[in-house]
Amino acid sequence: EWQIISLGDKFDDIPLSNNRIVFRGKLSLEKYGEMLLSSYAGISLMISPHPSYPPLEMSAFGMRTITNSFATKDLSDFCENIISLDNPTPKAICKKLTEICEEYQTHMPQLMRSGEYISGSGIGEMCKSVSSELLKLM
Repeated sequence: EWQIISLGDKFDDIPLSNNRIVFRGKLSLEKYGEMLLSSYAGISLMISPHPSYPPLEMSAFGMRTITNSFATKDLSDFCENIISLDNPTPKAICKKLTEICEEYQTHMPQLMRSGEYISGSGIGEMCKSVSSELLKLM
């Protein structure tokens, strides 16, 4: 029941026992934003201590994001949507992804899921939405 998509580097689709990983290639910024808005979980591993934007972008759009810590860099402090694995073995990644997918029905999506951030209405409209949500909590 999940669609599994890979963005970026090209490779052939990978068949799984009851699904497949589908290659979508490189996307325009607009299509990338639409993909982030319509996705629930993602994996983006870091290979250097330099800034790694995909996990930050994914989490900011409300995605539950698996990444890895790297030396002194641990992105899980940035957002509760980021899960940083100290030892990102295939087994550990698979276990965490399974847990995230099992939480799907109970996880509250982040505020940016409405699409205001990328729809062109600007940061002002998003701030109004955040304010509105905060008032509901009070």
